[in-house]
Amino acid sequence: MYKPAIREMAKRIKEGDIGKIVRIELQTFFPDWPRLWQQNPWIGSRSQGGFVREVFPHYFQLMHRLFGALSFTSHHITYPEQADKCETGLIAHGLTEAKIPFLLTGISNIGQKELLQFKVYGEQGVLTLENWTTLYKSMYGEDRQLIEEFEEVPSLFEEMNNQSTLLVNFEEGLIVQRYIDHLLME
Repeated sequence: MYKPAIREMAKRIKEGDIGKIVRIELQTFFPDWPRLWQQNPWIGSRSQGGFVREVFPHYFQLMHRLFGALSFTSHHITYPEQADKCETGLIAHGLTEAKIPFLLTGISNIGQKELLQFKVYGEQGVLTLENWTTLYKSMYGEDRQLIEEFEEVPSLFEEMNNQSTLLVNFEEGLIVQRYIDHLLME
């Protein structure tokens, strides 16, 4: 919530910049999990780690704030044979509170460069957030355009000092944790 691209995306969605929202997608691709810069025992463990626990919460928080409660229609999670290792794949779909369909996919240990794409489809355009900080807007019949101008975003510490409503409170954290627990069930 403290990245300018994320704030810009949220603002544009709320202002109707891409029209009525008709679909939401999160796609995550990890060539290695744990990532090469995250090598430690717990982050690759089934009990504490995995990309669903480490990456998805940030997007769930954003989705929950923008679109309300999420309900999962179905999901499939893939685990390796080693019982102590975290998930290697996930496919899930469901509906937001406003009955907007969403699709979540995640896969690790694949032959592709890491890519995180959060896409919000509207009747008039599409907003795509890639790798946390790069925001694109697509309009019908046009190439996607990079959005580079953002309003300044206060730091986490400034938000804490101002008791901002953008801080994650306990109730919101619990909701996100319940989404994660649901997805990690086999």
